[in-house]
Amino acid sequence: MAEQENQETQSPGKLKSVLVYGYVLFNLGGMGLGSFLVYNATLGYKKPSITSAELNREISAFQKSLQDKPMLYTLDKMTTNLSGLPRRAIRLEINLEMLDGEGFEEVIALGAKGRDILVQTLNGKTFSELETVQGKLQLKNEMIAQLNHLLKNGVVQNIYFSEFVVQ
Repeated sequence: MAEQENQETQSPGKLKSVLVYGYVLFNLGGMGLGSFLVYNATLGYKKPSITSAELNREISAFQKSLQDKPMLYTLDKMTTNLSGLPRRAIRLEINLEMLDGEGFEEVIALGAKGRDILVQTLNGKTFSELETVQGKLQLKNEMIAQLNHLLKNGVVQNIYFSEFVVQ
């Protein structure tokens, strides 16, 4: 009977030591796996190698896509006020030349947000800034930069003014 009581009291201690060893092994395994993943992501990372033939194929495919007919998107006519005195209004129709079809779809999806950016740009200009050819070219460049900043994948290659009237 004494032996049976002695075994029952030793059993929880044995279970406790097994759990401690199991916990230690689990932690060491987790730390080892974490260390391996960090090493693989930083020091052990190897860049994917690309051969010159693959690179030439990608470049030629990209050049062919650029040689395709560019896509033009015509925005609705816009009328807005210019800044400065005397107060003047500008009415213009803008055509966006897109690099590819993906950008064309993205510009269409922009909708009012793209028009709003263009109107804000126009509202910050005065008549004296826009009356010269250099002023119009600078306006084009600003509009291209702002639209390209909004787009994620597409690229506005150029902007054409179909109508440009200042009153």
